[in-house]
Amino acid sequence: MAIRSLGNSKVRYASVLRESGARAAYKFNAWYGNRGIWGGGYGGAPGSHAYQVTINYEEIDTSSNAADFGDLTAGRQFVSAASNGGRAIFMGGDGPAPLQPGKTALIDYITIGTTGNASDFGDLTEPCEAAASCSDGYGRGIRAGGSYPGTSYMNSIDYVTISVRGYATDFGNLATAASYLQGCNDKTRGVFGGGSVSPGTETNVIQYITTQTPSNATDFGDLSVARSQVGACSSRTRGVWSGGAIDPAYSNVIDYVTIQTTGNATDFGDCTSQRGRQAGASNSIRGLFAGGQEAPAKVNAMQYITLATPGNATDAGDLTIEDAAAGGCSGT
Repeated sequence: MAIRSLGNSKVRYASVLRESGARAAYKFNAWYGNRGIWGGGYGGAPGSHAYQVTINYEEIDTSSNAADFGDLTAGRQFVSAASNGGRAIFMGGDGPAPLQPGKTALIDYITIGTTGNASDFGDLTEPCEAAASCSDGYGRGIRAGGSYPGTSYMNSIDYVTISVRGYATDFGNLATAASYLQGCNDKTRGVFGGGSVSPGTETNVIQYITTQTPSNATDFGDLSVARSQVGACSSRTRGVWSGGAIDPAYSNVIDYVTIQTTGNATDFGDCTSQRGRQAGASNSIRGLFAGGQEAPAKVNAMQYITLATPGNATDAGDLTIEDAAAGGCSGT
């Protein structure tokens, strides 16, 4: 379903009614397309960091292996990603030269429905890695927190209009500066959970913003377990955080919140293994978490959950490469 006008809600709603089953449910909101996209990250032998340029994609409602989509403009890890349904952007990250001094403000973009290499979009307001990201699903992509350089943890939030190439604009600040956190969203609210507030110090803090109103973030509640390096995705109503790191080990915890209702997270189930640095995507019915780090190996395995039904994750196929700390989103 093509959404031709944000204001033409009657036409858009009628189009949804003409569809049936799961596809109607995830097409109602533009960013809940059925194509999951994961870009960047790192792979290689245990203890090594081979910065990835690879972009993978997978149809979320099928449990099959991912396929190659193309390449980012530069290999980097701890990338943040967001989507307006038709276009995906990959923001920031950490990589080798020419991204010196490592952290970058670079934003790349792709057209989700057409495989191929990414193109330059513009820049964030400042270089960073390991930031959270979210969108309102139609126009705005948001980057929150992160770190630069090294151990300098950030509270800044900025945003772009995903359909218009250019530079990010200041949005406000997090209530608590954090890195290695992750975000999810519905059509009006972005919610950021977990992360580290200093090296080796994880947090359980959840904070939120109204995506169309630039301002500082507000406290939402707490995750069930303090951890960093989480994966995240959401349905139209529910935000989920999967796995993560509790220094020096990894976690298998999955928990969730109702995005429009502030409060503490509730246990959802367990990952298929103790794993951090996963990248999430969703078609609003199924959440899919790709890759990640298990001590000491990177993995290519994907796992899925049914967002409306708490329970343990299930194997969903493999990425084309072993990959951790990629950026993930969905569309089309």
